[in-house]
Amino acid sequence: MGRWSSPKDPALEAALRRNRRWVVNNQIKRLLLRFPSRTAPVRFLQFMVRAANWLGKYPSCFEFFSADAGGGELEPHFGFTKRMAALVDAEEAAVAASEPAMADRLARVLMLARGRRLQVSKLAALRGPLGLPDDYLLRLLPAHTDLFRLSNPYPHLRNAAELELIQWAPSLAVSAVEAAAAVSNSAPRFNCSLPASWAKSHTKMEDFNSTLYISPYSEE
Repeated sequence: MGRWSSPKDPALEAALRRNRRWVVNNQIKRLLLRFPSRTAPVRFLQFMVRAANWLGKYPSCFEFFSADAGGGELEPHFGFTKRMAALVDAEEAAVAASEPAMADRLARVLMLARGRRLQVSKLAALRGPLGLPDDYLLRLLPAHTDLFRLSNPYPHLRNAAELELIQWAPSLAVSAVEAAAAVSNSAPRFNCSLPASWAKSHTKMEDFNSTLYISPYSEE
């Protein structure tokens, strides 16, 4: 199958650049949240080159200060600004409030998997798209023992722990395409589109939209 070749969309490229910056800053935020004080030495940003320069680009998010590194020597540290700390607290409140929706999304993914189970190491790659926090297992499993079970069928292997769906949820076995079709009282079909500048690819996209839709939850 040939690759689609189209001119770059300026708005899309700008969004991707913003997203790359967000990814890095989110990594820094997650690092700080590992510490009760929400502060850390700048040298802990080992995954970054010129970490101090990067932090300096975002003075509304991070602030510098010096702290004792042991032996009376001062070392550069960084932490959240008051404004950023308030945003982090608001995010935590939003995450806690959305735990039921997280459980639904996680259940749907397991319903799509063979045997209704997936390795936890594989799920780690889906945390971002699913909107799951780092500690999603600690948040969701104790409250949903009727839905999820953690097991390790291969104890002699590393990273072999699996998350299993115990109970099929018929109310969740409806895709977004099927839900939209039910509202409009029509047959389910894809309705994807491309930027206007991708003119040469519009016909291929229409061909895709017209293909027979098969529910991802179908076991046929």
